[in-house]
Amino acid sequence: MIYYALAYLSGNLLLFNKFLSFILILGLVIIMKRKSFSLIHFIMIVIISLSSFMMFQNDLRSEKEYHSSMINKVFQGKAKFITKPNLEHRILKGKIKIGKKLYTYIYNIHASKNIEIKNVSEFLFQKTCKVHGQFRTLKNDTRPNLIFIIQNIHLSSCYEDTSTFSDTLNKHKAFIYEKMKQWKIAFPEKTIALITGDTSLMKKDELDTIKKIGIAHLLAISGTHIAIIIAIICYILNRIKCPLFLTKLILIIILPIYCMYTNMSPSAVRAIFMSLLIFIFPKYIIKN
Repeated sequence: MIYYALAYLSGNLLLFNKFLSFILILGLVIIMKRKSFSLIHFIMIVIISLSSFMMFQNDLRSEKEYHSSMINKVFQGKAKFITKPNLEHRILKGKIKIGKKLYTYIYNIHASKNIEIKNVSEFLFQKTCKVHGQFRTLKNDTRPNLIFIIQNIHLSSCYEDTSTFSDTLNKHKAFIYEKMKQWKIAFPEKTIALITGDTSLMKKDELDTIKKIGIAHLLAISGTHIAIIIAIICYILNRIKCPLFLTKLILIIILPIYCMYTNMSPSAVRAIFMSLLIFIFPKYIIKN
């Protein structure tokens, strides 16, 4: 039921916005009382809200403990350069995969004596190499994320893994970015951030300014992005008289691909999951 989903959401909001969570719960209780719901439903609402709060609180605590344990920790081993490194003033930035986790990395080429190639950005893209570096966190960040400061890359150890579907999507993102730069489109890095939620190509000063004026949420993939994509696809398919069944089928295929395109952003996963539920079980959702 939609009421259970709202109760789950209110438990999550309790961690970040207590006032909004309280308003949501109060509105939920008033609506359920007016519709004469049985006592068991009210009990379920309380249980779901508390369970959601405890679950997200535990996840947040675990994330903070993990960050605390990793700060200033030295790592030496294999890592995969997921995105195409962005070279700016001899500083490389991008996404790197260490183990099963993704991190933003920064590599100052001035600090290395082993870099002898000109097209280092092209060379490292989707390569697995032995790296040596340290985990740190950005100062003055409202929710600091771990970044990996690379001190050395052993270029002789680099090799290319078997290409996966995720690698293909990252190549496509890099291709789009390069084409936008060739066509001299203004702010290609911001366009990539708005489409995929990846801000690794943007300058730190720009990100800090965006956070200060309070519009950082625009660079995060949300339900609005998913709604716009669905609206565009439905409009185009409707104009060419595409059957409703085929339209739903196309959306069911495209939306999970876009979810992977955003590196499985939590907000994108939630929005796409709910959209797919509505497409697959429309009568049940409307009924409840």
